[in-house]
Amino acid sequence: MQRFLFTPLLFMATWLAAHPVEITTVDTCNFDLLIQLEPSVPGNTYCPGDVVILSVQSGLDAYNWYYNYTGDPDDNQLIASDVNVIAIDISFFGFGYFSVEATDDGCTELSDPVLIDSYAFLLPVIASDGTTEFCAGDSTTIWYPSPGGAFFQWELNGNPIPGATDSVYQVTQPGTYTLSMSYEVCPNNFFNSGVGPTFSTLTPIPTEIIVDPGLGISGLSASTGTVVQWYLNELPIPGATQPTYVADTDGLYQVEVIDAQGCTVFSPP
Repeated sequence: MQRFLFTPLLFMATWLAAHPVEITTVDTCNFDLLIQLEPSVPGNTYCPGDVVILSVQSGLDAYNWYYNYTGDPDDNQLIASDVNVIAIDISFFGFGYFSVEATDDGCTELSDPVLIDSYAFLLPVIASDGTTEFCAGDSTTIWYPSPGGAFFQWELNGNPIPGATDSVYQVTQPGTYTLSMSYEVCPNNFFNSGVGPTFSTLTPIPTEIIVDPGLGISGLSASTGTVVQWYLNELPIPGATQPTYVADTDGLYQVEVIDAQGCTVFSPP
């Protein structure tokens, strides 16, 4: 006589083979949680101050909105409930992973996260040649040294300078200069340098023509400064660039000098 070892597992396998059971699995709920963004921009990257509307289909039983900064659902923080539409202030969040959990007919599903990002800008800087003083009537140049600027507004002592809307500005007045500007990717967002160079003007040292006794009654020299050019009737005298000049023609004489500060000065005629 043969003996068979009969175990419970063998019995179950035999029974299932004779009585197949149909098993139905439900992977998802009968609704689709696809977050829509308005406005829609490339890369979901927004400008500071933008407000983004997040929405999913309406008519479900319950909604819970979450965000986190890691992309891990375990780090989710609740930000809104019971609505299928929320508004996100980009200036408040900066960036984040946003998702929504919805329930309908007893089935709950969590959406895939949507990454929303924003541009971060450095404050503008002002470049110059290092000059902080210039002679009255002269000028110096300041400029924005980087690419990507959209709109510019130069300011003197905190006040906008009319018409000063280029990336380069010619300084002719003393004071502190700052710059407000926007970038091409976010042209409506203006940023101010906050600080900037301060300039002062040098007052030229006056000079006048004096008669040089050593040269006779027609010998001329300048009272101060280094002679650059002598003039007759407002026209430069060719070759007359020496410290003294002997006048040989009737008319109005002037002298151009460089004073001790480096400023150009003209004598009265």
